[in-house]
Amino acid sequence: MADWSAVRMPKEMSDEIEKFLNTAKAKRSGYTSKTQFVVSAVRELLEKYSK
Repeated sequence: MADWSAVRMPKEMSDEIEKFLNTAKAKRSGYTSKTQFVVSAVRELLEKYSK
């Protein structure tokens, strides 16, 4: 099981993620939680910029 660490973000950004999670596009993409979305986004950026 993975260890977890908390990260703070502006409330406005968090609210935008919540809005996105309530869309059909989010459901089609398989995102069901804010954590899942943020982990995926960070992973993509790390892959992109770690090369």
